[in-house]
Amino acid sequence: SVATGQLLPSFKPDVNSYVTAIAVTNSTIYLTGNFSAVNNQARQRMAAVNLNGGLLAWSPKPDSLPNSMKLTPDGSRVILGGGFQNVNGSPAYGIAAIDAASGALLPFAINNVVRNAGASAATIDRSVDNDTVYGTSFNYGGGNFEGTWAANPTTGDERRDARFDLLRQDPQVAARMGVRL
Repeated sequence: SVATGQLLPSFKPDVNSYVTAIAVTNSTIYLTGNFSAVNNQARQRMAAVNLNGGLLAWSPKPDSLPNSMKLTPDGSRVILGGGFQNVNGSPAYGIAAIDAASGALLPFAINNVVRNAGASAATIDRSVDNDTVYGTSFNYGGGNFEGTWAANPTTGDERRDARFDLLRQDPQVAARMGVRL
């Protein structure tokens, strides 16, 4: 139950493999993982179900396994991270903003800064607060960026502030100083 946090015995979507991330609104549960079907219907790594577990039409298609997924504060976008190069057949390079209603890939400007995809480069984590999406990306030879980044959740424009710059430049010094995002 979204309202109480109690387990609902009737909620039993049938996912044919493991789920790596879940994002929840008051009416929809978004899933991503290494599955190809939900409730015996084809879904490639992403799906959405209602609060009763019923499959919804929402079905973006990343070409590789996503690692993380978060909703923007207004619930209009699902921000996805992983080693994928494309979503819905269009370039996304490890970071994607997906329309929470239609599943369409949306423009997200941080993709012009961070372009990590494949087995040796990806975006592996992200968090969202009221006005910023934070991410961590790695690059062992398949991307262009190693470290943390911050972006506007609607446009994807890169965000900069002194705390973030210190964390990016020297995380150990930032930790000793108690700097946190």
